Amino acid sequence: MNVEQIKVLMMEIPLFDQLTPDERSLLAGYIEYSVIKKGTQVIKEGALGTNLLYIVSGKMEIKKESIDGRQAVISQFGKGSIVGELALLENESRRSASANAVEDCEILSLPRKNFDEILKTNPNIGIVVLRGIGCTLANRLRNITGRFADIFN
Repeated sequence: MNVEQIKVLMMEIPLFDQLTPDERSLLAGYIEYSVIKKGTQVIKEGALGTNLLYIVSGKMEIKKESIDGRQAVISQFGKGSIVGELALLENESRRSASANAVEDCEILSLPRKNFDEILKTNPNIGIVVLRGIGCTLANRLRNITGRFADIFN
């Protein structure tokens, strides 16, 4: 897939609305496209995290292994969501959960090495990506806090 096609797909991700057309064009050169078939494990808990995934279409199920070894479904994410964001924030980050495609998915991937290059050469784009990650993490924390409140009431 070429950069122009990736730019079109980037329009499906709300985070990229914060970029100017020129910034979107530049970032598209750092992003990789892939199709993930239903049933495929995309991320394995405990594996080294090397990229952030933007879901263009389809759904992923996030599972966390419990202390006794069972897999618990903790969330599902679809179009416009990001998965694996900690890989861009932490050096040598290990995946905190597994992600499986529960539908065929189109994915845009931002590898850590590419993100590091963006931060050096185009820090404004890096700030937009980091703010998007920050907003995602804040929303997820609010959701989890609400769940805990429900459990303990």
